[in-house]
Amino acid sequence: MKKILVLGTGGTIASVKTEEGFKSSLDINEILRHAGIKLHNGYEIHTKNILNIDSTLIQPEDWEIIAKEVYSGLRDYDGIVISHGTDTLAYTSSMLSFMVQNPTKPVVITGAMKPITEPGSDAVKNLRDSLLFAMEAKIGGIFVVFNGKVMNGCRVSKINSVDVDAFKSINYPDIAYIDEGGQIKYNANILDSYSRPRGSLKLDTQYDPRVFVLKLIPGLDSRVIDGLLDMGCFIGSDKWNF
Repeated sequence: MKKILVLGTGGTIASVKTEEGFKSSLDINEILRHAGIKLHNGYEIHTKNILNIDSTLIQPEDWEIIAKEVYSGLRDYDGIVISHGTDTLAYTSSMLSFMVQNPTKPVVITGAMKPITEPGSDAVKNLRDSLLFAMEAKIGGIFVVFNGKVMNGCRVSKINSVDVDAFKSINYPDIAYIDEGGQIKYNANILDSYSRPRGSLKLDTQYDPRVFVLKLIPGLDSRVIDGLLDMGCFIGSDKWNF
């Protein structure tokens, strides 16, 4: 029997309504219970809570925690699903793509635009699709599964803060689509690139916090750049590197 690891990190999907608004408080077992998920097609699901925070509060050291859990889990499990807040989901999926290198098993990151406790939440579909892909995928890598789309983890961007179709793969085709019947339909044009030989699984959690992405606009005061350089930052933009 194949085994799947589901990691909980908090976010909207784990939120409940309080007097002060929604707060991330459900653990991953409660999330799966609300979604009606126990076993899926005879697969064994194991869970672990590693964070429980609003994803806007996530820090690079949290990415390191997640990456280490994923790296460790890939040795014992056939696939991994990470439940995450949507605001920084794309950042986490991108960082994992570089921190956990050459995975031969699927690592899936997902979340929800509406808490699992709320009627009509998209969490149920996203969780079921993610588990399905983690269990049945023909390919390994870091992926984002959201609203029926399977996307390359380092190409995803959040493009909508309201609609359930909140994420888009930028300048790279979607990997696959999951229909309402639970069928995975792969993009045949890119499957070959995922089946090519890779190196061995590697963990590299080194990062440099002195990186700042500066949006260049007309009238930008050069003192902004000077100040960042004085702080020891490496500055990048979509046009130049300093």
